[in-house]
Amino acid sequence: MKRLVYSPQINAWVKTDTGVFDLSPYITGYSVNRKVNSVSSAELTFRNPKVTNSDGSSRYLFTEFETKESNGSMSYRPMFHPMDPIIITLTRLKGHPVQVFTGYCDSSPYVQLFPGTARLTASCTLKRLMYTYWDPGLAFVTTYLSKLGWMPTAQGLTVNAGVEGNGEATLNDSSISYLLYRILMDIGGWDHNDIFIQELPDKQISAAVTALYKDLTGDAKASFKTFSDFLDQIIGYGNLGGGGGTTTTSATDSSGTTGGNPSGQAAAVGYPLGAKGTFAGGPGQGTHTWGGTFNNWQSCNAVDILVPNGTSVFAVDDGTITRVGGSYSGGAARTDGFTCHLKTKDNEWFYQHNTRLIVTDGQKVKKGDPMGLSGSGNGVPHLHIACTTGNPVKLIGNIPGAPS
Repeated sequence: MKRLVYSPQINAWVKTDTGVFDLSPYITGYSVNRKVNSVSSAELTFRNPKVTNSDGSSRYLFTEFETKESNGSMSYRPMFHPMDPIIITLTRLKGHPVQVFTGYCDSSPYVQLFPGTARLTASCTLKRLMYTYWDPGLAFVTTYLSKLGWMPTAQGLTVNAGVEGNGEATLNDSSISYLLYRILMDIGGWDHNDIFIQELPDKQISAAVTALYKDLTGDAKASFKTFSDFLDQIIGYGNLGGGGGTTTTSATDSSGTTGGNPSGQAAAVGYPLGAKGTFAGGPGQGTHTWGGTFNNWQSCNAVDILVPNGTSVFAVDDGTITRVGGSYSGGAARTDGFTCHLKTKDNEWFYQHNTRLIVTDGQKVKKGDPMGLSGSGNGVPHLHIACTTGNPVKLIGNIPGAPS
């Protein structure tokens, strides 16, 4: 016995600039492709009738839709636009419609020169989740990038000049590698352990830049130092992220010494800097003495390690970052710079005089993770590091040229 099969009645509504429009009476054909765990699609074919205006002129209803402007004048524009919301229902039993599609328009008729039908395509609501782009024009994005030291402009993404309390314009942060790292973490939702941005070869980059600069301008050492520091800041250096396994990068300079972590460091903790330095003012020496003005472990049970400004700063052990704060103005005047504490299983460490920090309160770090860049205090480039338990000089390890 043959059964009678008939097409269900279709109804479709599209939310336009002027309100919700019922497209149902004009539909001549349709298809709805439903998918599980993927983007469903729909296609509507509909009449685009020619209508007569009050002045006797004619136009097509959907491609020359009449609308009133804010100044009271009338204008003509397409009725439908991409990303207009659309709902489709199908009805077999009268009075019992079934909603089969909810989504957004993909393509819509723009202009029609001759009488005929028009076509509209759409994707379901999942499109909004799967294909929503990170719009740099949003206020949130501008604020987010500004905090990382960048500013979206009409010309593109530029380094943002922040203003410190002393009125001097300084660079908040200009590392491309760190910008990428934070976007992957905060926007992409990646886990720290799934990211590995490899550190650039330390000596090779500097050597290449030196040769290029000499070719262009001659042997102007002071200017080159400024230029080199600028490139270090822009390119960024130091491994970011916990993925890719444990990697130690070192390079040998013309004097035969090796950069990176010194081989003489203690096994218990890691070396806190990306370059060799010289100990100055350790516990019981010079200003680092209990009592007097600075009677606290952060000042007294500490050591200064003399290294150039902008040297990578690393976590000496596994732990949690706390009490991140401070600011950095540089110059000869005393400045604490950016400071933070690192609480480990059996100790607490204090870092001071940093030009910037890439860690936040409550962040978990592993030994050797990058924390920021070193700076200056009292006009002397160095890292000030202290601990609550033990002598920091002995814990960190001997450095060639450091006092015994």
